[in-house]
Amino acid sequence: MRKKFFFVLAVCLGVSIPTYANEELDLYTWLYEQAGSIHEQYSVIKTVANLHLADSGDLNKRAIVNLNNIYGNLKNNSDRNVGNLLGKLLCIELGELKYASAAGDIWRFYQITNDYSAKGEALNALGRIRSMEYLPHVIKVLSDLNEKAPVNREEAEKLAYGAILALEKYRVEEAFYPVFYACNSWYSALVKNVARQVLPEILEDPTDALIVIIKTASLPVKLLALEQSKASKAANSSKIRLASFSLADAWTLTVKKTRERTMLSSIRKAAMGQLASLGVPEEALPYLDRSYREGLDIDEKLSAISALSRSPSDAAVQFLASYLTDMNSRRKANVVTQIDEQLVRFLIPALGRTKSEIARTALNAVEYMDWQPAVVRLAAEALKELP
Repeated sequence: MRKKFFFVLAVCLGVSIPTYANEELDLYTWLYEQAGSIHEQYSVIKTVANLHLADSGDLNKRAIVNLNNIYGNLKNNSDRNVGNLLGKLLCIELGELKYASAAGDIWRFYQITNDYSAKGEALNALGRIRSMEYLPHVIKVLSDLNEKAPVNREEAEKLAYGAILALEKYRVEEAFYPVFYACNSWYSALVKNVARQVLPEILEDPTDALIVIIKTASLPVKLLALEQSKASKAANSSKIRLASFSLADAWTLTVKKTRERTMLSSIRKAAMGQLASLGVPEEALPYLDRSYREGLDIDEKLSAISALSRSPSDAAVQFLASYLTDMNSRRKANVVTQIDEQLVRFLIPALGRTKSEIARTALNAVEYMDWQPAVVRLAAEALKELP
């Protein structure tokens, strides 16, 4: 009763205690030591947190060690709930202070608490501390969650959220993979959006990691990897390398189902779109040519033309000129299709944009191949763009 009296007197009335009168932290340390229940401990630590007292790390570490030791003895719901609140608060405070020596105690609390929100805060604290010793544990938590949706999704998402925020702080390649896969897992839109937002913070240039993923990933994940490269902070040269690799990879696979063929075409079109806007390397030219000649639909063929027209390479212009030469031959033989008619109207201006003399012969031939007047006019306009 005497302890209780001093505790209430000090907290509620602000009565000074002679030895600690001029030191707030010493006062609250003393109050914590005199606390007779988990509720009183929580009240003291919450006050310290609200006051933002400097050098409170030692007190917070002492408190989480003590909480870990007594947690199993918190039998009734009220005490256990307050214990979880206390542990969650301590994790937040220790994380903000980057109190590295408390990492083991935070992980122990993660293991023993039955509150998923507190577990998530413990994981987040480990990330803020950047405890490399516990990085594999945080990775495993998120990787395991990614694999299969648990029965209680709402609680599991609290864990995933904390793990994602933790891995953001580590900023190493190992942390990138589980967060990336979380973007395509069972989580709600909120959690997946957070995962997408933190990926550029984990690795500014994720190209090497994304190439590793593309090599073995499913088709939807391959497309996600390409999209993530576009959203990253990587230099354009790295994004070009990834898009070129993605385009080549999408031509190495053999699939039978219509849905899979459509997905591969989508990957190729996305890769070509990035190349058209960022730059076209020489190694991509054969795959662009293949997309024109063997592409699934007209949109894929148009994407190939667009990318080729933005390449500074003579080889790219030669590909485009050969396409128009083929079109002219088909027009002369009167075997053009409706798709040919659409393609030629896109192909001719693309050749003009190259401003290359290589395009001249094929463009000149348009006038003599019985194309519609609109097509002939397009060729005339394209010829004006050549030197």
